[in-house]
Amino acid sequence: MKNELRKAKKSFELPHGYIILLCVMLLVAALTWIIPAGEYDIVQNPESGIEEIDPSSFHFVERDDPVTFFGFFTAINAGIVKAMGIGSLILVMTGALAVLDSTDALTAGVHRVIAHSKGKEFLIVASFFLLFLICGVVGMAENMMPFIPIVITLVMGLGYDRMLGFAVVVAGLEIGWTAGIVNIYTTGFSQQMIGLPIFSGLGYRTIATVVFFLIGVTYFWFYCKKIKADPSKSCCAEEYMNQRVGQNQVEMEEIPLTLKMKLGLLIFAVALIVQTYGCVKLEWSFNQMSAVFIISTIVTVLVCGINPSKACRIFTTGAADLLSVVFMMGFAQAITALMRQGKILDTIVYYLSGLLQNKGLLLTLLAIFFVVMVMNFFIISGEAKAVVLIPILSPLGKALGINQQVLVLAYQYAEGFTNDLYPTYGSLHAMLAMGNWGPQGYKFSEDDFLSDSFNYANIRKMK
Repeated sequence: MKNELRKAKKSFELPHGYIILLCVMLLVAALTWIIPAGEYDIVQNPESGIEEIDPSSFHFVERDDPVTFFGFFTAINAGIVKAMGIGSLILVMTGALAVLDSTDALTAGVHRVIAHSKGKEFLIVASFFLLFLICGVVGMAENMMPFIPIVITLVMGLGYDRMLGFAVVVAGLEIGWTAGIVNIYTTGFSQQMIGLPIFSGLGYRTIATVVFFLIGVTYFWFYCKKIKADPSKSCCAEEYMNQRVGQNQVEMEEIPLTLKMKLGLLIFAVALIVQTYGCVKLEWSFNQMSAVFIISTIVTVLVCGINPSKACRIFTTGAADLLSVVFMMGFAQAITALMRQGKILDTIVYYLSGLLQNKGLLLTLLAIFFVVMVMNFFIISGEAKAVVLIPILSPLGKALGINQQVLVLAYQYAEGFTNDLYPTYGSLHAMLAMGNWGPQGYKFSEDDFLSDSFNYANIRKMK
């Protein structure tokens, strides 16, 4: 029966992420030969100083550079180069975590948490959900992805399944990002473009965030109760039932948390605090954030007495585990590059903006939500979409009497809630890889992406 189930799962397995994104690229390339080329003029907003499109300037142009066979493949490299900002940060953070993990500090820390978790398992789950939601609130999303395998290991050690650990991080980050209390990349940037005080309307967004958190934690509560009562109800039932058997058979084995381990964890925690401060207060780019973790890794090597050459090998191996994911992020960026190369991006925006004309107030808001949702498939960056769409949406909203704060909310909700639905969202592939899941939830082999210490097999002695 199990073999039949396994065969059935494999028969529905989706292709590799590269294949999915290549198919989307082929579709976009074909559209560049069908959709007329067009452009908006770029102007500088005298109030905000931000370059944006002039919504009244759209005009059709000659397609002097259509997407050719060779141009199709050059777009891939252009996309990879574009993605290397966030990609390099992911690689550096993953390498830094691998070096720290080589000291067994992460494993010992997880053991310590689990050893004191009896009767408080779900409280710990809810606390981590809140922690990552806060990270999303301040605009930290992709840079938190290396923590997915750690949280999964912790949550599995608490007696829950892999999916819950994955969801705690991803749902927390996405809810916090979408709620946008102080998210400079969506809320702050779009408000600045419209001319609203940055982060104005804070009270409503805070209330909405609390509501989203309560909905999420309630769902997790019922899911935890359900799988504890009946492991077959788990989203990864076979793995979870095997996990439960292992937990019942193995007694807890305490791993001592030495001074060097504590110092390693402290150094990494300080790096996270510095990175957060830099993002929120100093408007750091990926370059500065990467620099923080390079410095923290060097300090960890010196303080923990790790052989420098060995540390370099560990760092490189850890980073290499996510290299294929960075390439997938580049493939996703290549889709936008193809649209700009074929000059159809502005044309699509022009046609979609027609949906917003001559509608009632409610229908216009729904149409705005739909337009942003559609464009999110092609332009995943919140800032890039704002540059293209806000100059069109804002005057339309003013003409219809739509409160500009409400318009910003419609934009950020449509942008955030659909991120994890699209294969063009490169970070989705990274998160799936970090969680050791295939593109459709089919688990990869045990060692495809995660280091040994992050695998449950090496830590199930916790309880």
